[in-house]
Amino acid sequence: MKKILIILILTVSKTLFCQKTLVETFESKILNEKRTIRIHIPKSFEKTENFPLILTLDGEYMFYNLIGNSELLLAIEKIPESIIVGIDQNYYDSTKVWARANDCNYNSKSAELQGKGIKFKEFIEKELVPYLIDKYKVGDYKVIAGHSFTASYPNFFLFDNSVFNSYILLSPYLNERISKKIIDKLSNNNKFLSYYISTSQYDLPGHLKTLPNLEETRMPFLYPVIRLVVTSPVWLA
Repeated sequence: MKKILIILILTVSKTLFCQKTLVETFESKILNEKRTIRIHIPKSFEKTENFPLILTLDGEYMFYNLIGNSELLLAIEKIPESIIVGIDQNYYDSTKVWARANDCNYNSKSAELQGKGIKFKEFIEKELVPYLIDKYKVGDYKVIAGHSFTASYPNFFLFDNSVFNSYILLSPYLNERISKKIIDKLSNNNKFLSYYISTSQYDLPGHLKTLPNLEETRMPFLYPVIRLVVTSPVWLA
């Protein structure tokens, strides 16, 4: 086991050394503001086309977590090389509000986006993703990830068949209304879709108590709660 771990560490270290991590300032016309995005470019970028995209919210820390995890999976040939992108959100914006709160703003009673939450979704769909497709050779397989408060937001792309076909929700808060919409959507899904939720017994109590809304449906693809997978993830070039 120790030998395997050492080999993995050395392999990942060598792989990371050959790759690039960029920080760009993206000027959004939809949001009427400049946003910081972090971009991880794999070593085969010059020779390969149609990379999977892993886009994460809370980019300041989630970006690097996803790079580490993806490189470990890449080292054991579980996934292909991917373009990983993070959107920074952990700062006070021009309204003196934590950016992630404004970006992912939704009405918990109606489970509908509101305020800047609407424009932020448009920014991702109509500006950021097309830019990444054009400049960084992103292919058809696109993942969106979020953590805690931002983990609820990817569902709004799910609800209207948006640009993503894979969803990663880490420690999400899913109230009854959102859970119902998730269940309805996944129950009637007729195309490839990967949907993953991760939590643990040490998660925030308020988050944990919302997840049984999904578990109690007893739908085969929504069990167990700790790892909810609609279909086995398939990485497409």
